[in-house]
Amino acid sequence: MWRYVLNENILRFNALLAQARSESERAKLRQLIAQTEVDLRELEEASTPEVVRNDAALRFFAERAVGEALKLQAANFSTLQIYDPSRERLIILAQCNFRAAFLHHLEEMRPGDGSACGRCLADGAPAMIGDVNNDLEFEAHREAAREAGVQAVLACPARNGSGALIAVLSTYFSAPRQFSGQDVLQMSSFAASLGPELERHLQPPMQRRTA
Repeated sequence: MWRYVLNENILRFNALLAQARSESERAKLRQLIAQTEVDLRELEEASTPEVVRNDAALRFFAERAVGEALKLQAANFSTLQIYDPSRERLIILAQCNFRAAFLHHLEEMRPGDGSACGRCLADGAPAMIGDVNNDLEFEAHREAAREAGVQAVLACPARNGSGALIAVLSTYFSAPRQFSGQDVLQMSSFAASLGPELERHLQPPMQRRTA
């Protein structure tokens, strides 16, 4: 959504630039266009790592996954992150509706750090935070969540064919939420269904062709 807004703003500013009558008005619009393009590039870099930008099939898969998760839970935001065990951190593959600042914060998530995705990594099980303001373990992330408009989170694991956790699918809500057993089961099943295809997409191209 935010990517769409930035693109629409660039189109609108360019249309206004074509109609501007004074040089000062044109200069202001050029400055707005330049800053919006910077914001768009930053969002693109934070939302989609190089491995996704260079792989159209993986990007389509990841963006479809977060879009479906958003609809499935009637959520406000969503992310799909793969786990890099060598650095013990999560890498965003795709996201819906976040701005760059919170995405940069998500880059620091690690197992057991109090975040929902960190708990999911540590326990290998779905993690729920019904209200980030009342969750003591979430304290380190509370300010970033407040600025992003997040008050509740549900994070679920995706596993490869060997059963190893390779990704976390998360949905975020702008109001506190009491997650039902059906909510958790629904999201867990969807996240689990992503694992085998995600594993295939993450294989090197040669292995992918011979699989």
